[in-house]
Amino acid sequence: MSLRPLALVATAMMGAFVASPLTMTPQAAAVSVHQATASSSISFASARVQTYTVQPGNTLSGIAWRFHTSIAQLVALNHLANPNFLRAGQVLQLNSGSTTAASASSSPTFASTRASTTYTVRPGNTLSGIAAQFHTTVATLAALNHLSNPNSLRVGQVLLLSGNSSSPAPVTRAASSSSGNRYTVKPGNTLSQIGAQFGVSWQAIAAANGMSNPNALEVGQVLTIPASGSTSASIPAASSRGNFGHALVDTALSYLGVQYVWGGASPAGFDCSGLVQYVFARNGVNIPRTSWAQYAASHKIAKWQLQPGDLVFFSTDGSGASHVGLYIGSYPALGYSQAFVEAPEPGLGVRVSNLNSPYYQSTYYGAGYINP
Repeated sequence: MSLRPLALVATAMMGAFVASPLTMTPQAAAVSVHQATASSSISFASARVQTYTVQPGNTLSGIAWRFHTSIAQLVALNHLANPNFLRAGQVLQLNSGSTTAASASSSPTFASTRASTTYTVRPGNTLSGIAAQFHTTVATLAALNHLSNPNSLRVGQVLLLSGNSSSPAPVTRAASSSSGNRYTVKPGNTLSQIGAQFGVSWQAIAAANGMSNPNALEVGQVLTIPASGSTSASIPAASSRGNFGHALVDTALSYLGVQYVWGGASPAGFDCSGLVQYVFARNGVNIPRTSWAQYAASHKIAKWQLQPGDLVFFSTDGSGASHVGLYIGSYPALGYSQAFVEAPEPGLGVRVSNLNSPYYQSTYYGAGYINP
């Protein structure tokens, strides 16, 4: 129920190797780089590596990790319309080429970052982006600034970047019972997957760790896992709409990779509105079948009011809301400040997409939510 950008069609025709950063890990491959003499104390801002030639199996997240940069930075430098699609042999710019660290305000050195104690939020900022810029974590910033919802930032808001002590705020709490476990978050984890592994609900894990936003997981974060059978009435600092929305997101993410089937509305295959209808049904709510009818049934909201679990609509195939996805919020694993789950088109599986990509910005039609 959507049309693919011409750039993607061209890529497919060329037989390019396509890798999904959701499922693949960085491969050890030969690199073609221009690199000056290395220094054991060199900062990221003054690193001399300028370019990288994409190898088969590479993903943008793997390249960003290898060269100590971010997906967002690589996307901006290389004008990438879709970070999920790389072409073997493609040459990527890794940095702006400037060697004057003091003048590079967008990529400060460690020394200048440590000197900063506050940051004033600007339009388009996200907590994950600020955390990456100042070499800290979302969890630390949320704890320092008492943020109940890390996805909600206000332009002009002043954030503390560090506290009085040199130790960052802890990201876990004491175990709720002597029989509980601890788990270290790995790339690609979701709270529902972790809960299934330990036989407890994601709500119980969120409550045990004081998480108001179950989608905000940090790789390396240590979670307290309550004993099997533990239950929780609610998640701290979250509204009933928020709880329902997070449940929808967890359900949708569990179907990543399921292939697109036109008219499909089950795990055997989904189209865009079939996925959304099925996710709502799994959470006890019946909604209309088509994207047009789902748009008509939703409570309309502005784009800045989006919360996890809301619906985002696009005009990609005919007039009106011809395509629909389920809004996630920020998705640090791919570097997206605004992401959504969708069943995009034949030949592709259910995936996480960037709401701020040029294609989805140009086809965006509106947003809304459906109450439980």
